[in-house]
Amino acid sequence: MRRFALTVLLVLTMDVTDGQIRIQPIPQYPVINESVTLSIIGITGHLEAVLWYKGSNKNLSNHILTYAPDISPPLFPGSLYNDRISVSDNGSLHIRDLRTTDEELYIAQIQTVTSAEDINVILTVYEPVTKPVIKSDTSQPFENHPFVLVCNMSHATMVTWTRNGDSISFGSGTTFSTDNKTLNFSSVREDSGEYQCEASNVISKDFSDPYTVTVVYGPDEAQIEGALYVRPGASIILTCSTDSYPSPKYQWKVNGAVLLEKTNKYNISDAAPTDEGQYTCVVRNPVTLRTATASVYVSVTTGSSERRRETIKDSENVKEKQPHQESSYMSLQYKSEDTYSHLKPSEIATISTNQ
Repeated sequence: MRRFALTVLLVLTMDVTDGQIRIQPIPQYPVINESVTLSIIGITGHLEAVLWYKGSNKNLSNHILTYAPDISPPLFPGSLYNDRISVSDNGSLHIRDLRTTDEELYIAQIQTVTSAEDINVILTVYEPVTKPVIKSDTSQPFENHPFVLVCNMSHATMVTWTRNGDSISFGSGTTFSTDNKTLNFSSVREDSGEYQCEASNVISKDFSDPYTVTVVYGPDEAQIEGALYVRPGASIILTCSTDSYPSPKYQWKVNGAVLLEKTNKYNISDAAPTDEGQYTCVVRNPVTLRTATASVYVSVTTGSSERRRETIKDSENVKEKQPHQESSYMSLQYKSEDTYSHLKPSEIATISTNQ
């Protein structure tokens, strides 16, 4: 008797007519490991049977179940039926413990007293995004050397970026990959900052941990500030400055002789005529291995007032032959290519004395 009833139902569904019946997934965005109901909405008249299929055709191999409320028992399992599947009184299909393998086109053949219709719905199973992780193609970006940041995660449909808490948009000096997962930098010192990416889809979103970018650069031009004319017994105080990251190493010379002072300041508390001469500051970035120099001539004499000097600069990357050196800073090693030469004596500024 059961086999006969199923055969009749299959024949009846061949008479398909237009109607307002539809299938609504509840919830709208089904989540993996949770449940969904493919709810049949809009049936008018007495329901005779619903046949459910999973796949693009109605082969018996795709048959999930047949539900005929007027027959006992009303449920006829198909080849794709399993214990995660059930059916409600109006023929709606319920699937619990959702898996990605449940994603597919579902067909419901709905038979009423007056009509038969095929209604389709595509089931998509959504997964929460995994926590994003930012990676870079370099452990230490250098100025004028392009680099990238990549936001790695799964199941995201949208990715956005922030720098120091502000959104990064097109035209902000960086470029994005088509999926927004990759940021491309031309590498300028203004790219330094704290970056985060946000990944989201229709059911969830998550943020990466902050990722700090520090672009290495410099040194820029070096400058020496201090009095160029000093009376005997007064102090010689010279300060050397430049812009560099990381902070540079300092070396002082007087008349070509290397001094022990390793800071950016050089001080002689009781100047004597023998302290007169050419003072040179050499700054060196321990990572870029570039150097810059500045020199001034300090006179120790009576009858002259102290003056503030105009800095003599030698910071335009004048080449000189130096052996390649390796840096141990942050466990990185780079070859030195750009260095600076010392000023020629003819380049030392002479400042006249106001009597």
